[in-house]
Amino acid sequence: MASAQHVPGFHLADGWEEAMDKYFTDLLQNKTLAPAGFVVCARRGQHVYHKAFGMSDISTKTEMPLDAQFRMFSMTKVLTSTIALVLAERGYLDFEAPVAAYLPSFDKEFRVVEVIDNDTESNADSIEYESFLSGKSIPIRYKTTPATQPLLVKHLSSECSGIGYDMWTDFDATLGTSFGKQYGVCQVLRERAHTASGSATGRYSSNSIIDQNATLAEYVDAIAKAGVLACEPGQFSYGLGALVLGRVCEVAYANMMRDALPSEVFAGDGYKRFAAIMDEMIFTPLGMTSACFYVEDGDLRARKVPTLYGATLRDRKNPSEGAEVKPLEECNPVLPTLPLTVHTAHAHGHRLCDSGDTGACMTAEDYSKFYDMLINDGKSADGTEVLSPTVVATLLDGTLAGLDFDTPFGTAFNVGRTHEDSSFSYGWVRQPKSESRPHTNKWAGYANTEGRLYAAAQSYLIFCPQLMASTTGGFTHGASVLKGPTFDFFQRLWM
Repeated sequence: MASAQHVPGFHLADGWEEAMDKYFTDLLQNKTLAPAGFVVCARRGQHVYHKAFGMSDISTKTEMPLDAQFRMFSMTKVLTSTIALVLAERGYLDFEAPVAAYLPSFDKEFRVVEVIDNDTESNADSIEYESFLSGKSIPIRYKTTPATQPLLVKHLSSECSGIGYDMWTDFDATLGTSFGKQYGVCQVLRERAHTASGSATGRYSSNSIIDQNATLAEYVDAIAKAGVLACEPGQFSYGLGALVLGRVCEVAYANMMRDALPSEVFAGDGYKRFAAIMDEMIFTPLGMTSACFYVEDGDLRARKVPTLYGATLRDRKNPSEGAEVKPLEECNPVLPTLPLTVHTAHAHGHRLCDSGDTGACMTAEDYSKFYDMLINDGKSADGTEVLSPTVVATLLDGTLAGLDFDTPFGTAFNVGRTHEDSSFSYGWVRQPKSESRPHTNKWAGYANTEGRLYAAAQSYLIFCPQLMASTTGGFTHGASVLKGPTFDFFQRLWM
C-alpha cells in the first residue's frame, strides 16, 4: 500500500481514507468474484488516494506493487482519439472524411454480414466458427450485402465502424447474450482472405488481441482486404475501430511532418510508428514514464506486469453461484488453432502492431496524469499546454452527429437515448450530468480495468485489476461485482 494525501481544498467525506481501505480490502474477499489484486488511483480535488491491494501473482504470493505495469486494453481508445483530435485541430485529419481518404486499401465496396437463422434462404453461405470460450465449432449461415453508408473516420473513434471483435459471437453462443453471430462470421472471412493471399497478417482473435505478426499498416490493410463489416457504418457495434484510427493518425501525422519539414528524408515507408506518435504527443509531455505499447526484452518494467487472471462460473445455469479466479490460461479450452497470447503479448512475442485500440500498458498513476491534465484545462503538472482548451472541451463533452447508439451494444454499454443520451464519440462514454450523477467520462478495458473522470468535480477513480472479461466469470460478474459497486461507493463519499 501507499499513503493517501490530505491537503486543503476540495475534499471527500470525513473518514474517507479508512472507508476506502476497508472497501477495497473487503473486495478481495468477495464471495461472488474475488480478484487476485489491483491498484486504485483516485482523486477528489486535492485529496489523492493511491494504493495497491492483494497479489500480483497468487502462486508465488507476490504482492501487487504500487507501480504495477497494467494492460490498459480498451482504455487506450480515448488516448488514440486525443491524438486524432490534435491532428484535426492542426488541419490534417477530418472526422467526417472517408477512411479511404487516408488509407487507399479502404477505397472499396464493403459488405455487411447478415446471419440467416432459417433454412428457407436459398442463397445463404455457411461457415464454422471455432469458439475460444467453448472450444466447439458453431455453424453459422449468412449472406452479405453492400454497405449503404461509407466508412468515415468518425465511425472509427465512436466504435461505429462495424469492424467488431469476434468474442461477441462466443458470448452469444455460451452465455446467451444477443450481440450477433455476424462478428464470428467476419473473423472467419478475414481468415480466409489472409490464407488465400498466403499471408498471416491481420490474423485476429480475442485470444491474441495484439500479438499480430504484422505492422499496424499491414494489419489494417488485411482488414480492408477482407472487406466485411458486422453492421452498417454508423451503428454502435464495438471492436477494432480505434486500431484503424491509429493507422489514420500515422498517415495524417506524416502529412503534417512533410509540410513542416519538406526537405526531410523519411526513413522506411515514411511513417512514424503510432507508439512513437503517442509518446511524443501524450506520454512524454505528461511525464508518463512507464507508458508504452510493448515492453522490450531486458526492460525492467516486464517484471512489474501482473499475472493475467480470468474466472470461470461455478454453475453456468446459475451465475449467482459466483466464479472461481484462475490464471487466464486455465479458464478456457486450449485451442491450437487459436493460440492464447493475450496474457504475454505486451512483453513477449512479435510486438509489431501498435494498437490504438488495446495496446497501452502503464501504471495506474501514469494513466491518472491524463485525467489530471484534462481537469487542468489541458496543462501538464508543470503548466505546459499539452492540449488546447478546444480539444479538451471536445473530449469531455463533444458528440459526433449521425450515429446510432440504440443497438444491442448501446443497451449493454448504457449508451443511447434510453440511457439519458449518453454517447460514445471519442474513445469513451460521455454521460451528461443528471440528478444522481455529475457529468462523467468513462471507459473500461478487457481485463476489467476502468476509469471514470468527473472533470467539473475535479474527481476521478481508476481501478486496475487484471481479470479478463473473455472468461465466463469475468464477463458475467466483472461489471456487476467489481466495477459498478466500486464507482458507486466512490461517488457516495462526496455526493
